[in-house]
Amino acid sequence: MLTILRLSLIFITCAILSFQDIRYKKISVPVLAAAYILQLIILCFASIELLIPHLINSAAFFLFYLFQSRFLKGKLGFGDILLAAFSGLSITNWEFLWVALIIPPISALIFALFFYIYNHKIAGVRIPFIPFMSLGLILTLLLESFF
Repeated sequence: MLTILRLSLIFITCAILSFQDIRYKKISVPVLAAAYILQLIILCFASIELLIPHLINSAAFFLFYLFQSRFLKGKLGFGDILLAAFSGLSITNWEFLWVALIIPPISALIFALFFYIYNHKIAGVRIPFIPFMSLGLILTLLLESFF
């Protein structure tokens, strides 16, 4: 029951934030903060032993995207960094962390390639990254559930 509740929270949060990023080019931090806190509460009820590894995953993702945003000179927004922390909190197995780190940039690159082929321009176009991060998180969770 708690797993279904946890996965539902993740899917709904990803859908809301993806829509906001595509439509408004920014996300609602209170929605993300509430989802993060609810995720922590669900993890505490599920298993208190899993809380520390989830928090380590969350901190690792947060720091990875924070350093990445420093190198990209502001191309990644703070909402992307906060969603990375939420993603790290959501992933259970250490073995699947790389999937959530690899899928977003690859899928964004493929999208940009098709966008360029269709429109013949890419300069000055801001592509929202939250939907690709959400895709990476959801695919990671699906892989975790199958393996």
